[in-house]
Amino acid sequence: MAPPPGGAPPAGRRGRGREVRLRRALPVAALLTACALVFWVRLGSYGIFDLDEGLYVEASREMLLRGDYVTPRVNGAPFFEKPPLVYWAAAASMRLLGTSEAAARVPAALAMTLLCLLTWALGRRLLGPGVGLLGGLFLALCPLSFGAGRQLTMDALLSLWVAAAIACFAMARDAPPRAAARWLDGYWAACALGVLTKGAPGLALPVAVAVICIALRARRGGAPFWQAARRLAAPRGILLFLLIVVPWHVAALAASGDAFVSEYVVRQHIGRFLGGDTSHRAPFWFYVPGFLLGFFPWSLLLPGALLGLRGVARNGADPTRETLELLTVWVAVVFVVFSASGSKLVSYVLPMYAPAALLAAWWVLRPKPARAARRALAAGLGASAVLAAGLWALTAAYRPIIAWAEARLGARIVIDEGTEALVAWAASALLLVALGTGVGCAAALAGRPRAAIGAACVGMAGFLGSAVARGLPVLDAHYLRPLHRAAAAAGEVAMRAEAPLLIDVGSSRRPSALFFLPDALIAAPGRVTETADASAAARWAKGPGARVALVSAPVARGLRARAPAMRPVALCGGFVVLESPGSSGPGAQTPAP
Repeated sequence: MAPPPGGAPPAGRRGRGREVRLRRALPVAALLTACALVFWVRLGSYGIFDLDEGLYVEASREMLLRGDYVTPRVNGAPFFEKPPLVYWAAAASMRLLGTSEAAARVPAALAMTLLCLLTWALGRRLLGPGVGLLGGLFLALCPLSFGAGRQLTMDALLSLWVAAAIACFAMARDAPPRAAARWLDGYWAACALGVLTKGAPGLALPVAVAVICIALRARRGGAPFWQAARRLAAPRGILLFLLIVVPWHVAALAASGDAFVSEYVVRQHIGRFLGGDTSHRAPFWFYVPGFLLGFFPWSLLLPGALLGLRGVARNGADPTRETLELLTVWVAVVFVVFSASGSKLVSYVLPMYAPAALLAAWWVLRPKPARAARRALAAGLGASAVLAAGLWALTAAYRPIIAWAEARLGARIVIDEGTEALVAWAASALLLVALGTGVGCAAALAGRPRAAIGAACVGMAGFLGSAVARGLPVLDAHYLRPLHRAAAAAGEVAMRAEAPLLIDVGSSRRPSALFFLPDALIAAPGRVTETADASAAARWAKGPGARVALVSAPVARGLRARAPAMRPVALCGGFVVLESPGSSGPGAQTPAP
């Protein structure tokens, strides 16, 4: 008998409802579990990296310390390398959670988590739930995503805004006029937030993707190009973009004038694109191996996906055609734009990883002839297994390789303890990837594609989990923490002695040391001096009154030869804290790092 109106639904219907909710929740739970492992576990258990993260974390901390949210500063000097959104986010996180490494990195971890969820949602909406989940997992379980989510840089947040803008554009294309207008408002808001994150790329990448896709649709007989372009560039969207972007730029220009123009506009935008940043200069093919390793092992599935697009292109009735076209354009635009730039880093092309993940997931799950599917998937996973096994063999046999190199060079090659520990970790971690992809290859040949991808995902999860449990602690203990402990000790000495502090750790600047100095030391103008000039350091050390210096061991020897009054009071790893006469209290009272 049917239940009375307003009565409880039948037990069977309630059970089916719970089952549907469970099926919907499981993919999100699986993806969130992967994100928790890759981005959040032990987020603050290692020190701040140099160079970029050290600069961005310190700029965020000083923004919070000084209360100046217009002009980013590092050691009191204006720092217009990037717009302020990441600094605002990290400063807000540190205000809520306290000043720590974990709090500073929350914006990056959160941005990567949201990017993986957005990839899942976009793939689910446009290509099906399986593609969405697998695309989100591919994005989470790759080396570059791991690195971007675990240090404060601009790339994770920029990738999130670029993906959000392109997702809004995709939703607006076939939506009714009022809904399309709202989606396009979201598009321009995301573009604006991208500009406030990393400048011009935040606008250039989404606009280029949208314009190319509009042109391709017009060529196939869709809406005329100029009509669709005018719809994209609606005055309301442009006004929203300007309302978000303009205020900070105007305020920064008013506060700093020519310094803002010369650094932010000329050097960081025009100069970097033209190759003025010589430290990041690389050949045009740089992103081919960079993407291969950064998106490994899924990068070796992408060629199959791109070849699979040819069959879709021949089938004009395929409803996924435009979605795949959009993803392909998205990948191509990011790759070409950053390849054309004179300044290159592996992390710059992170905005292409979300569409690449969805293309690879679509290809894996797309119905294909059984034999072709087995061979194609096995080929991609087999190539990944061979590459991982080769890298494992190099790390496992590095001692014979070093011995061979020493014999060829006729000189001894000294490997420090930290490098040995990292190589030992890499050997065990790469073995997990080789085993996972190797088992996946065998499963693919047996006609079990889901088991094949599952094995590869487990292998990558093991690799990244091993990086959290062993790799990062080794890196921290040998290369990060010694400087940070020495900086904390030097800060205590300088505060006790009421003395200025010099930091000279060699030719490479390491601004992460500033993050571990007392707030009062950083807040006092001119109290901390950074230099890599031996003569300037010696002149500074001979100045009047008490002096404290944080230097590397080689610099300490040279500085004491030029300024014999400086005496060591603390030692941590390869770093020395020196103190000049005139400071209060004997050096024996200096706290050990």
